[in-house]
Amino acid sequence: MKFKKDSILISLTFLMIISSPYIQQTINNSIKLILELIVLMIILVVNSKINIKAIFTILPCILFFFSTTYSTFRWSGISSRLMNSIVTNLGYLLFFYVLYYQCKKNENNVKKVVYENVIFYTIILDIFVLITQGKGLGGLSEPVYLLGNKFMLSYFHMALLALMINNCFELKKENKIGIIFYTIYSILICRIADTMTGVLGLIFILLYWLFLNKKLGFYKLSIKPIAVLSFFIGLNAIFLFSNVIIKNEIISSFLMKYSHTDTLLSGRLPMYRIAIQSISTNKVWGYGVNYDIVQQTLSFGNPQNGLLKILLDYGVIGFILFCGILWKTFNLLSKANLQNKDFGLVAFVYSMLFCSLIEINLDSLFFFFIALVLGCANSYMEKGKKAIIGC
Repeated sequence: MKFKKDSILISLTFLMIISSPYIQQTINNSIKLILELIVLMIILVVNSKINIKAIFTILPCILFFFSTTYSTFRWSGISSRLMNSIVTNLGYLLFFYVLYYQCKKNENNVKKVVYENVIFYTIILDIFVLITQGKGLGGLSEPVYLLGNKFMLSYFHMALLALMINNCFELKKENKIGIIFYTIYSILICRIADTMTGVLGLIFILLYWLFLNKKLGFYKLSIKPIAVLSFFIGLNAIFLFSNVIIKNEIISSFLMKYSHTDTLLSGRLPMYRIAIQSISTNKVWGYGVNYDIVQQTLSFGNPQNGLLKILLDYGVIGFILFCGILWKTFNLLSKANLQNKDFGLVAFVYSMLFCSLIEINLDSLFFFFIALVLGCANSYMEKGKKAIIGC
């Protein structure tokens, strides 16, 4: 009965990720806010008070919440954008708080419930992809599969692959075949939905697992916070501030092939320039959530890059705090008992950071999995301490 109550709380928390494109943003925010209040009430009823240790552990996320809210208020005042910022980032904060407590009780149960939720929503998305042959239900400017667009489809397939890998601690033949089969299936679904982002993300996760599963030394290196931040910042620095893309005919041709436009990199280069120019004029705090300068200038599009999106919306302060969340999470994981090897979860984080080079994807699903990694890492740490005391 206890696990059932915990499972309901985790499922309600996960439900905050879902936001149907067929519902107006204000209504989506209202639904999400109601969910957040329900979750908050459950937390207060079950725990009766807020735990100070939990607050300290998730402090970077708390600071990120206040920073992003202030950034939005500073630029747009009391507005729908401010409400959107509060609801969105409060959701992130609840991810961390709920998963911290639930993982402390039983991290395996948490991962099991998350796995079941991801399967459920992925099946719904896949059904509508197959029924509509990737064309979507109609009524919107882009194909939508009831719960989300092709990018959401991609990230859920990546998440499910990561969780499948997380359940397999060894490269047993049956596990390897099943995971490779699912990867092929997911790639086909992504191609039907006409998204290369998912294909690249799935391949990235599979390769991470195949190469590092038997190389614990490399895995230990990959979960160090400096490695994660170097990957994210370094890759973006090469991608955004060098001519490697323009000069490399293979990369340019590949991106042009799947861009469906005559503009190089699907119009991304002018989008990057607009975003970088705007960032330079308001570096510290940014312009608040969902600042649409790219769309205002070009009449379509967004920054098309996760790092630029964070800097544009939340400024250098928000970016530092975002990096702080990653640092705190992986610092805990790197110090934890590595008998608990969350290859899949780590692979998902890396794959999302990789895909953020050309997409806006560092949002709800990404933060949920970061919160899951942190919650598991904290649980492993506490178990390790208890084992030492027991000896």
